[in-house]
Amino acid sequence: RDMGSINDTDYVVLQQTKLRIQVAINEWIEYARYGEPVLPPPPPPPAYSTRWFNLPVDHFSTTDRRTFDNRYLVNENHYRENGPIFVYIGGYRDVEPTFITSGNVFDVARSQGGVLIALESRFFGRSRPTPDASFDNLQWLTVHQVVADIGRFANFLKRQYHEAPIILDGRSNGGNLAVWARQKYPNVIDGAFASSAPLNAILEDVDYFPNVY
Repeated sequence: RDMGSINDTDYVVLQQTKLRIQVAINEWIEYARYGEPVLPPPPPPPAYSTRWFNLPVDHFSTTDRRTFDNRYLVNENHYRENGPIFVYIGGYRDVEPTFITSGNVFDVARSQGGVLIALESRFFGRSRPTPDASFDNLQWLTVHQVVADIGRFANFLKRQYHEAPIILDGRSNGGNLAVWARQKYPNVIDGAFASSAPLNAILEDVDYFPNVY
C-alpha cells in the first residue's frame, strides 16, 4: 500500500472489493468442481411490516365525516392459523419495531403461534388526524376517542384473523388505554396486560417531586 497515493476510505473500499472478488472466485471453483454453484442461504423474512388503518377523526359526531390513516406495525413471522393476536398499544410516543420483535410478549407470541401488532396512538408518530396539533385540534385527543380507535381496530383484527383471541399490551399510558379498551369492549378484546400503568388518578401526587439519588 502506498500511503501517499491512496486515502483510508479508498483503501477500505479496495479491500472490500478484493474480498468480494475472492468470494466470487471461490464460488466458481466450487461450481467447476461439483457442477453446481454454492448459493448463499435465502435472506430471513422481514421482521415486521408497516400498515395503515383508516379511522374517523371524531367517532361520536354525526356530521364530521373526516378520516385519517393510523399507522400500525405487524410481525407475522411466527404466526400460525388461529393463533392469538397480541396488540401493543402505543401511548404518548411513536411505535417502534422493538415492541413486536423482542421482549416477554414476543416470546409468548412466538411460542403460541401468535401475531404481534403495535398500534400507534392518534396524534403521535405518523398517525395525525389533523394537519397540526393546535389547541383547537387537540379536542380530538381524548381517552374516549383513542379507546374508540382501539375498539374499531380490534373489530378489524377479529375479521382479519378469523375471530382469534385478542390480548392488549401497554406500558404507562398505553397500559391505561389497554385496560380501558378491554373494559369498554369485552366482547371483542379478550384480555389486557398493563405495565406501570397509573390507572388510579391522584390529584396531587407528590411522589413524583422528591429527588432520587
